[in-house]
Amino acid sequence: MSTHFYSSVGGDESTQRFFSRTKLPLSWPTMPTILPHRLRRKFRSTKSKIRSRQSPASSITTLQTSFNPADTLKSLRTHQWSYYDAQYLLLAILGIFSLCVIQHPGPFVKTIVATVLMLLLLLPITRQFFLPFLPIAAWLIFFYACG
Repeated sequence: MSTHFYSSVGGDESTQRFFSRTKLPLSWPTMPTILPHRLRRKFRSTKSKIRSRQSPASSITTLQTSFNPADTLKSLRTHQWSYYDAQYLLLAILGIFSLCVIQHPGPFVKTIVATVLMLLLLLPITRQFFLPFLPIAAWLIFFYACG
């Protein structure tokens, strides 16, 4: 189902030409049709997640409150790995390199920092906050190592 719109181009009525433009029905009219269908579908799903009618309290109930490291290991076993998870390998390599280059605090302090970070990532209650913080922590440690 397409709707035709006619627009005139030209100055005189005798020289006016009419062109037909077809308006395509799109669910998100501000999105250009140049984008591939997969990308448009991804944007629509993101938009629906943002505008969902869920209360903020329902997102609070999804927070993990367990201190059991076995829950973390279980979630790692059931995790569907993707290319985006390679960032954590890159962050681990950068963190190990940065801790090796740092000279001032000494090996004991560097071992404590690495152990605390691993412990924070192992406990489910702290992992949900420190896993997104990992790129920032890697940048801070790398920045300190460069100084």
